[in-house]
Amino acid sequence: MILDEIEYEVSRTENDEEAEVEVEVESIEIADADKTELMDLRKRLLQVVALHDSLASELSGGVSITGGRTGVFVRSGWQTLLTPSRGWMGNVASTKSTAVAGMAAKTLNSSQDEIRQLWSHPVVKKFLDLRRIRLEESAPFFLDNLERIVQPDYVPGIEDVLSVRLQTLGVIEHSFPINLGGTMYDWRLYDVGGARGQRHAWVPYFDDATAIIFLAPISAFDQYLEEDPRTNRIDDSLQLFTAICSNQLLKKAHLVLMLNKVIVICNNYLLKQKLKAGIKVAKYITSYGKRPNKYEDVSNYFRAHFIQIHKRKDISNRALYVHFTSMLDIKATQSIIVNVGEAIIRQHIAQTGLA
Repeated sequence: MILDEIEYEVSRTENDEEAEVEVEVESIEIADADKTELMDLRKRLLQVVALHDSLASELSGGVSITGGRTGVFVRSGWQTLLTPSRGWMGNVASTKSTAVAGMAAKTLNSSQDEIRQLWSHPVVKKFLDLRRIRLEESAPFFLDNLERIVQPDYVPGIEDVLSVRLQTLGVIEHSFPINLGGTMYDWRLYDVGGARGQRHAWVPYFDDATAIIFLAPISAFDQYLEEDPRTNRIDDSLQLFTAICSNQLLKKAHLVLMLNKVIVICNNYLLKQKLKAGIKVAKYITSYGKRPNKYEDVSNYFRAHFIQIHKRKDISNRALYVHFTSMLDIKATQSIIVNVGEAIIRQHIAQTGLA
């Protein structure tokens, strides 16, 4: 993404100089010396970029997302409705993917100086500050930890694994044994793909679900859907939550709302950091109006919106469990899931007459 934006900006400024016309998007002046340096870095880093699509394809088992985009790391799970997942990467790994991964590791190691130069370059920093380049939220974490990651003996830690973004396709099943009052219960959690093109496929499978955990990334107030650049991600989450509350097939399921990515961990561009940087919510969510652009006000505003939808649209008068979370905060998230899980299981036992 950085290299693509650099190439675009360099070519655009050169074309503008030749045509001597104004452009709608404010141009960032890049000195000739910086242009030469950046384009040289781009040339030397093409070998890294060239590996990306093949690596993504191998690790994703050849699965691509709607629209045919390549280079996206996914977990495919349609088949796991019949065969439960055997782990984080399932059965995707193969001898070929191991070879591709090994080649990628060697290439990263040999290109670490160029990657570091690109990441620390003043022009790149300026583009990031002006939000001209919008990286994945975990990108700064991995680039800041480059020296550790490119080592030949590198093994991902928990923080590394939690920071990776794997887009779920279909439905993936996970089973967790829970001890409640000396009795073991099998808690099955289904991770479903939330992209628009996948939603119609998973709803019919969960008419007997005990609970639905709905993750809404409220830090994404300034982001738009990849499949529909006109739709704000917060608006999309609100629409989907409305559909779930009013869906007859899901009327028996408890509702757990997790307003996610609200705190700064691993230097990610999450809600508090965005607000601290001066990014105005009202610019992207016009209904926010002239409310203070502070964390407490913003988080409570979004929380109130989801609660209001539940009050208006819920067809079963269900309780709604609401929590502010960050999936990278393991202990806090674990505590929330355990507490909510126990409450739901106890209520389920009471309703079935087993208590």
